Amino acid sequence: MNRVWTRDASVGGNVARFINHACRPNCWFEVVNQTIWIRASRNIAAGEELTYDYMTIGDHTIKCRCRPDCKRWI
Repeated sequence: MNRVWTRDASVGGNVARFINHACRPNCWFEVVNQTIWIRASRNIAAGEELTYDYMTIGDHTIKCRCRPDCKRWI
């Protein structure tokens, strides 16, 4: 796991696969001994969606939909 290789939880992953991308996220991730930890960056309200910045590299072919006015491509 680094800026080139990632783990994709879409097949056989755990509940973390439901955390979506956002340019203004409420979580961040930390890699410790090849284990990914999701950390809250602030208090998160019950029922609020968990998000973090995917920090993708490459072609950036997917338009970000984290908010209606977002201009970023991931």
